[in-house]
Amino acid sequence: MQAIARVNRVFRDGPGGLVLDYLVGLSLELRRCHHRLYQESVRANLWRLLRRVLRAHEYPPDKQESATRTAIEQAEVLLAGSAF
Repeated sequence: MQAIARVNRVFRDGPGGLVLDYLVGLSLELRRCHHRLYQESVRANLWRLLRRVLRAHEYPPDKQESATRTAIEQAEVLLAGSAF
């Protein structure tokens, strides 16, 4: 603790010390990465589910890609303002 306290000095009019500023920046970046990975995961799962539903209902295979893309775009528009 004493070593951290010695290093954690205010630098260039920053709001906190060096260590604190670094940790705050790191946590913000981790949150952004987690959010981006979560969105990509949701999009991939939705894509997989839509393709499965289209196949189950014998949707024409040559139109499945376009239908899936359209459904994903519509879902993204609907969810644009939500917390998801």
